[in-house]
Amino acid sequence: MHLHPNLRRSSRLLVLGLSLLLLVLLLTIAAAGIRARVIMKVSSWQQYAESPLKELGVRIDLPTGQGWFDDLLFYHDASGLKSETGVPLDLSIYYNFGAFEKGRSLVYTPGSGYYGSFYGAYIVTGPALPALDARFVERVAAYDYETLILRALGHPSPFGTFEVLEAEVAPVELLMDIADWTRYEVQIQVPGVAHIKTQWRLHYWQFGTPPPLRDLEPFERAELHGRLYVKSFEAEDMRIIVYMLCESPEVLERLDERIRSEGRLQIKP
Repeated sequence: MHLHPNLRRSSRLLVLGLSLLLLVLLLTIAAAGIRARVIMKVSSWQQYAESPLKELGVRIDLPTGQGWFDDLLFYHDASGLKSETGVPLDLSIYYNFGAFEKGRSLVYTPGSGYYGSFYGAYIVTGPALPALDARFVERVAAYDYETLILRALGHPSPFGTFEVLEAEVAPVELLMDIADWTRYEVQIQVPGVAHIKTQWRLHYWQFGTPPPLRDLEPFERAELHGRLYVKSFEAEDMRIIVYMLCESPEVLERLDERIRSEGRLQIKP
């Protein structure tokens, strides 16, 4: 069969148009992850420069990639976290979340193993810090998840939603070439991060925008498997909590193995 020249020309134009549209779509999807890396790298650098960790010479290096975002990010909160008596505490956070697929982080994708999942390190600094016990560890983790994640994503009433269902405590001889840590093994129930986009939120720069909810309710509750390593550094007036909160126990075990073998903590005198 032979097509009329005008029809052949129209067909070629249609194919070209569809190809360009597909290329733009692919670039847009890829650009979301690239945009997040560029913006969050700059933000992390600025946040670290304003934190007490720079003066203390403290840096933490944790492995990234392999299902997680390619960069370890940093956030500094000088006074949002409070002790039980209401005293402001200086909190620095290293953190990471699920890698990008189809223009957004897997943090939004239930069943991916990375839904609502984060890992990194909390560093609380300052004089007269509270004791590093289970209540304090839960307080720090709950503040991060309820205030810095859920509220920032638009949850209408996040406070008091971080619930520890089970917890086991054990000593750990060595982590990141430093001795004497305590490990908390926990099961946690929290609102998931899937929600309806109603306005632009700053977290969308790093996670991308949420996908359609389909069968989920906004912020429907989810269960996470948690592992936290904690240690006090009295000479530096510092508490460190290396934390992993994962949807999948298999993802948690792989991450834990990588952190124990590749993680580094540097404290310059």
